[in-house]
Amino acid sequence: MKNPVSLKSLRKAYADDLTIITNRVQNNQLVLDSINSWLHWTKTMKAKPTKCRTLAAKLFTPGKVRLLWEPHVPKPYSTFDPLLSIDNKNIPALGPLTMELEDKFKFLGRFFRFDLKDGPQEEIVRSNFLLRMKTIDLDLVNGLMKAWLYQFSVIPSLSPSV
Repeated sequence: MKNPVSLKSLRKAYADDLTIITNRVQNNQLVLDSINSWLHWTKTMKAKPTKCRTLAAKLFTPGKVRLLWEPHVPKPYSTFDPLLSIDNKNIPALGPLTMELEDKFKFLGRFFRFDLKDGPQEEIVRSNFLLRMKTIDLDLVNGLMKAWLYQFSVIPSLSPSV
């Protein structure tokens, strides 16, 4: 290989969840191909493209011919489908088309949307918080036990899981 891709570990893996971040689509595909080779080498693990998602964004310059990628939204900076694959199977991109099937994608306890807006995430956290508070409020345990439940159940549930 003329110029190998430089890899840096930024602790973007947890158990069998892995995040690959590169500055070019081609570099991401090279990393995916290397991972796939390693998975085949193990003879015990395999990629599950149906559980994978891609999220790519770039500046789309007006008037420039788009050879590969189309923006998801008609704005200068937009997400797009980078057309990545692993084990000869396409990896779906977070975007308007996949969002029809799934409103959001959950990774390590956090929901992601193709437009990167946090409104839906905030609403999920808020409704889960209110449900927990109502459940504890309706419970017949005394005030001290309710305070314990708030401290060791409700508050930790608001923190990121990573």
